[in-house]
Amino acid sequence: MRRRQSEKVLRGIITLLILLELYRAPKHGYELQKRLNGALGYTLPAGSVYVLLRSLTRRGYVRVTSSQRVRGRRVVMYGLTEDGKAFLKAHREPLRIVGQVLVQILSAIDSIE
Repeated sequence: MRRRQSEKVLRGIITLLILLELYRAPKHGYELQKRLNGALGYTLPAGSVYVLLRSLTRRGYVRVTSSQRVRGRRVVMYGLTEDGKAFLKAHREPLRIVGQVLVQILSAIDSIE
């Protein structure tokens, strides 16, 4: 897969992970970054979560729930909107199908000698 295509797929997965985390509870960008790094098993490039959060906010899937100064830094809390919930729900079936296919692919790869 070409790099641009794989980055697009990964961006989609990260977007869904962000929405899922915000469904669970509002979070600030740094907390999201830490949770995503843990879920993915590697460190995302600095600032990438904030770029996605801005995009998701413009699309109406995420909203700023609060903003305050903490130790001289602006801390912005983000929450999921109703449109964001609907977006997540709309991806349930396609993700289920992809999950099943990935299990089959991984199983086949594991059997390669």
